[in-house]
Amino acid sequence: MSSEKFNPDNHLILEQPLLKLPHALHESVFRASRVAIDRETTNLTKSIAVVEKEVGKEGGVENALKGIEGMIGRMQGLKRKLGKLQIEEQTILTSTKSRLSYLSELSTMTTTTSPTYDRWNQTRLDRLIIDYMLRQGLTSSAASLAQNRGIEELVDVEVFVKARGVERSLRAERGVGEALGWCGENRKVLVKNGIGSDLEFELRLQEFIELVRADKKLEAIAYYRKHLTPHAATHMPRIQQAAALLAYPPSTTVQPYADLYSDARWDTLADLFVKAHHALYALPNPPLLHVALSAGLSALKTPSCACSSDSNTSAAAMAAAGTNTSTNCPICSPEMAGLAENVPFAHHIHSTLVDTLAPTLSSSECPGAAGGGATARMEGENEPVVLPNGRVYGRRSLRIWNENIGLRGEEDGGRGVVRDPRSGEEFPEDDVRKVFVM
Repeated sequence: MSSEKFNPDNHLILEQPLLKLPHALHESVFRASRVAIDRETTNLTKSIAVVEKEVGKEGGVENALKGIEGMIGRMQGLKRKLGKLQIEEQTILTSTKSRLSYLSELSTMTTTTSPTYDRWNQTRLDRLIIDYMLRQGLTSSAASLAQNRGIEELVDVEVFVKARGVERSLRAERGVGEALGWCGENRKVLVKNGIGSDLEFELRLQEFIELVRADKKLEAIAYYRKHLTPHAATHMPRIQQAAALLAYPPSTTVQPYADLYSDARWDTLADLFVKAHHALYALPNPPLLHVALSAGLSALKTPSCACSSDSNTSAAAMAAAGTNTSTNCPICSPEMAGLAENVPFAHHIHSTLVDTLAPTLSSSECPGAAGGGATARMEGENEPVVLPNGRVYGRRSLRIWNENIGLRGEEDGGRGVVRDPRSGEEFPEDDVRKVFVM
């Protein structure tokens, strides 16, 4: 690791969702409490007015007592609901406190070589892995890992579990009830922040489509008037398509009505829900692990990497075809090539050319490279040279490697040829050219 001065601000950039999500959850609990109190206050006011009228009537005392008992029952129900919300709020506040404590550790670090940083960074890696697992639906494994690491308060398993349930109801069970319920619970904040307007409309449209598919046209028309026409200002073209759908059977091949009947819409709805859910809780759509990896991959990516050459060809296929990929380059690996495809190239003011051939040689043969994985720079006597096939090696490493397999230059009484260590091709020694870096 680098021993340069530590800058905590650079690390906090990736940690914004760590505090934004519990803040959004706290707002949600507050809204639920306020709605419950406002609703019961309104009902209580109406009930009191009814009781007052009953008291003035002959024989109305009994009815008044029943009304009072009803009010007491509703207040007890409100108390129980607020108690549950208070417990939920306390859990969120405890989690927020733990997260603030975790982030405050950054201010105590001065270098990236300190044991404190290693421990903090390992916790972050665990969090990123858990976040990725939760997004992939591996909730049980993610919860077990969080418990094993003792970081339950730094991850949001329950949030993803609930979201996964709604997503599954759309994608697998093909029902819009849970998703519409979620939209109803969060309608005010969704509208306020411009989130999820398309989601609720598309859910309503899907429910209309299912009524038409079941040949319940009268119910479909009533549903259309009640739930689709209010969206006319923002979704008129889709509403017109929905109206025309009544004239087409589910087996139609006419577009766009065939697409409206298509089962693929359920996956589209699930994707819309996930997008709205993540926007509501300030979660980036790509997994945080991908965000962190992309930053590191960008620091390593060069124009010669596999993913830069052909986005439709894997690094393994390119290597098999003899293209200029490096076995030691993470960007060229099949696992990372797809993720690195859209990240920018590294910005290097000073070039550092690494000799990939050096690790195959012993430290005595190639100073600066211990056999078994270390690398050496291409500089000085080990200056970079290029073969006619475009592969670049250090001059000294290439010469030693060829000598080890019995090929020597003309000056040493050999055939005057050089073999490419990777492809096995042989070229005249005079065709090896020095590389100049501009």
